[in-house]
Order: sequence, then structure tokens, then C-alpha cells
Amino acid sequence: MAPKDNMEDLRQKTIDVAPHLKGEQVFVSRHQPALFYNGQTIPLNGEREYILGRDRGSCDIIVNDARASRQHAKIFSRGGRYFIQDLGSLNGTFVNRERIRQPLGLLPGDEIVVPPKKLLFVLHDQQYQDKPERFVTSPGKPKSQFSGVLHALRIVDLVQLLNSTTQSGTLTIQDHERRPAKLQFVRGEIKSARYLDKAREEAVYALLTIRDGSFEFLREDIEMPPEPIETGTISMLLEGCRQADEKPPEIAPET
Repeated sequence: MAPKDNMEDLRQKTIDVAPHLKGEQVFVSRHQPALFYNGQTIPLNGEREYILGRDRGSCDIIVNDARASRQHAKIFSRGGRYFIQDLGSLNGTFVNRERIRQPLGLLPGDEIVVPPKKLLFVLHDQQYQDKPERFVTSPGKPKSQFSGVLHALRIVDLVQLLNSTTQSGTLTIQDHERRPAKLQFVRGEIKSARYLDKAREEAVYALLTIRDGSFEFLREDIEMPPEPIETGTISMLLEGCRQADEKPPEIAPET
């Protein structure tokens, strides 16, 4: 759950998106730094620190596992940028699969591991409105999305995270040439996929080869497509990784 002071900060960003709709306003948080953890998006407030660990009495974000230290790591903001620092933990703190030894600046899309738990540092957009039916598909469920850059985060890890937290929504990926790929999830399982001229399982296998680009996940209720993908998401990831491993390396042309 987002801290109370984050909600107050969110409301300070109120904008009137349609002046002709008298009194009808939308509360918008745009590109607010946040953590995606355990299926929840936790907006971050730059005026405070966040302690991660397993001690419920002193930590802001609880990592409920014996392998985590009581106070394992902290996230804080300096000069408009967020950093993570290990607090002398036994098992270490990792960013993009590298153990950190000193405070490290975070970029949207960075994968944080407080063993054994994974978190994503993302940019978060969320909307609240006086009359939900005018702006969202289902009352009481505001539109919520998070985004980041694929500079170090692997697509397979992102998909695994959405699968393990049983997310429903649309994952849009742009490769380094800004070509879009789209995956639709229903309770953590990919039910529709398209990338370039490929669809269904073949699209999933192809997009796993994307190394650079950006991503955006919109959490929303998804209607089951007429012909949903029946292959399990983890099975598709395993097959896609197998195909990538067996693909011969590209040889640069002679100059």
C-alpha cells in the first residue's frame, strides 16, 4: 500500500483535464518513480527514505524471507535522482544481477534483488477521478501503468515477474527501432502476442531477442481473445530461450 504522504503528494498533482466538464477532475500522477513489488506498485516520495528488510517494526517495505536481513537496504533520493544502498546485509543487494558495494543510482527498468525477492524500479502513472465511469472501464479500478527502459532488464525476467504476480493487462514493448510488440496477460498468462509479422507463440519467441528498447505495462481487465494462446507462459519462455541459445551467432561482414 502506498504511504499516506505519497497519496497527498499525488493529490497535489491534480489537473483539470476537461474544463468544460464543470467540477469533474482527474487526479494524475505522471512518471512518478515507484517500485513494482509483489504485484503492487509503490509510489516513492523523494522527501523520505525507504528501508527494505524483514523487520516489520522498522522497515517501510517488508521482505518476508529469512534470507533478507532485518534492515537490508535503503532507497533514497538526492538531487532529483533515486539511489539504492546496501545496509551491510549478509546476502547482499543486487541491481541488474550485479552485487552493489556502494550507493548506486537507479534507472527506470532496473531490477533489484533483495534475496530472494525481485523488485523493479519503474516510472508510474495513475489516475483517479470523481466519476470513474467516464474515464475507466470499471468503477473503483483506476488506470495504472508503469514503464521503464530495457537497458539491463531482460524481457524474460519482466515476463516472469508479471507471471509470478498473476497480473492482468497489456505489456507494450518497443525495440531499438521503435517497432512495437504487444502481449496481453490474463492472471499472469500470456493470451495474445504480436510482434512484427509474427503472432501467438512465434511472436513471444521473437520478442525475447529484443535487447534494447522500452516497455510499458498497463494494468487492466483483459477480455479473453477468441482464440487465446493455450501454451503456458513459462513453457513459452523456456522454448524461446532454447531457440535463442541454438541460434548461430551473427558474423559481422568483412570490410
